[in-house]
Amino acid sequence: MNEMVKLLIDFRQEHEKNHVMHLELSDNTIFGYVDENQLFEKLLTTFEPFNPEFRVRVLEKEIPENLRYATVITPTCDMRRFPIFESERIHQLIFNEKVKVLQIQTDYYLVKDLKSSYIGYVRAPQLRFSDEVKNDYNCIISSRFATITFEDFEMQLPFATKLKLIDSIDGFCYAETPRGIGKVRKESAMLIPEFAGKDIVEILNQYISTPYLWGGTSTFGTDCSGLVYRVYDAFEINVPRDSSQQFEKLEPVSQEDLNVGDLVLFKGHVGIYVGTGKMVHSSASLGGVYESNIFEPKDTYEEKLKRGIIGFRKVRKY
Repeated sequence: MNEMVKLLIDFRQEHEKNHVMHLELSDNTIFGYVDENQLFEKLLTTFEPFNPEFRVRVLEKEIPENLRYATVITPTCDMRRFPIFESERIHQLIFNEKVKVLQIQTDYYLVKDLKSSYIGYVRAPQLRFSDEVKNDYNCIISSRFATITFEDFEMQLPFATKLKLIDSIDGFCYAETPRGIGKVRKESAMLIPEFAGKDIVEILNQYISTPYLWGGTSTFGTDCSGLVYRVYDAFEINVPRDSSQQFEKLEPVSQEDLNVGDLVLFKGHVGIYVGTGKMVHSSASLGGVYESNIFEPKDTYEEKLKRGIIGFRKVRKY
């Protein structure tokens, strides 16, 4: 039994970052719940040698098929740790991003971001259900903000919002969205293959003076790792959401081999190297996104940054 207890503790620790679960062991019976069937299958395989009884709910199986996926229909959508407004913002989705629905409540839904694997609670009115999720977008908002106009309303979309372009007429791009057909000015949007050739420093310059926002990922407000995550998502490059994960999972690179676009890591902080000894980062101390000297500091804050560097990581744009 002690061996099973230890195994269950290890199982929870291994998967709790990207899953929601509550598992306990009593009298050779494992009971509780897990969020996804894939995790339940791993649980069965892990404990197969002990032949325990399982009384484990799978949350996604309790959701009707036509409600298992949803799309964000507001410019941004905060993901919170608990289903109350006062709870910590742990992540932020933007318009037209997709989630898996794990639990339906009155005001909040428990969801999983299909790109970052983050799990948390979002407000119900900010989602629209669908029975399947298709990543059929083909264009991206390439300006800092863009107005999208629908038949009877309009809203501001942040940089990196991805849309399905269906037509281009008289200076406007027309996109099919969960809220109907919307139009944005051509100068605010680009086809994704064309955007892939953009200079990352030019993109980061659009973020300068964006307010710092804990858990944020957009040009309305962002934290340090959210900036990295969103900028590289714009280039269709999957980078871990947290700075600790970026440090652990990306390829190390030496200071001598540092290239523009690589990451500069600190304890609990990250920036994007832009050359000439500088990085762009979202800093709570500075109040937002700014450029800082990291190798030849100009003030006490930059001196502190230089002393705090714990490593560099390679991000390959192409």
